[in-house]
Amino acid sequence: MKKKISGILVIIFFLLLLIDLISLSAGLQSIHFFTKPLLMPVLGIFLFYRLSKNPSTSWYFTIAGILLAWAGDVFLLFEQKNPSFFLFGLASFLGTHICYILLFRKLTTSADGWWKKNAWLWIAVVLYGIILIAILWESLGGMKIPVIVYALCISIMVILSLRLQSAMPKAVWIYFSIGAFLFFISDSILALNKFLQPVDFAAPAIMLTYGLAQFLIVAGTVKYFGAKTAGED
Repeated sequence: MKKKISGILVIIFFLLLLIDLISLSAGLQSIHFFTKPLLMPVLGIFLFYRLSKNPSTSWYFTIAGILLAWAGDVFLLFEQKNPSFFLFGLASFLGTHICYILLFRKLTTSADGWWKKNAWLWIAVVLYGIILIAILWESLGGMKIPVIVYALCISIMVILSLRLQSAMPKAVWIYFSIGAFLFFISDSILALNKFLQPVDFAAPAIMLTYGLAQFLIVAGTVKYFGAKTAGED
């Protein structure tokens, strides 16, 4: 029964995401205003339903991240009416990344030599963030500091997801790392579209990468903590 209900929640999530993508592609903003705010609550319910009886509390970071992302989704829906809502959304998603940083840091185990052995991975993430900021720099105006802080935070989140490689089964690590990477891609498209120049099909591309990113991070959390034995943290 539990797997059946979990499967239904996953289907609902992807149906909502599909409807949202179609509505954005067709310019049907009224439908987008309905579907977008439902995505994160469905993921949150799925996560809580699967792990509510798990003795660990570390997965609460994922729940908190989902809740903050939901707040960010709602704020960004109204940014056209008041520019301040963009800042509120940015702050909410910054909180999401901080929650995921805390989660990944909690799950990290010591592995001597990882940073040197995998230097090309984390250096590539850092360079990507620097290049993105450099491209946007002249058009950021008064948003330079907030965007730098945000880029730094999401870069750390992505690097720590890669750092989990030695801490868990490969399948779970792939969920976390690809999810974090897609989140970075989603935010990159959003930043380029908002601050530099319009990007073709930006809205559906942002939502597709964002939706998949959040689902993969939640799925990774469920797979990791669902496999934990009672009493472990």
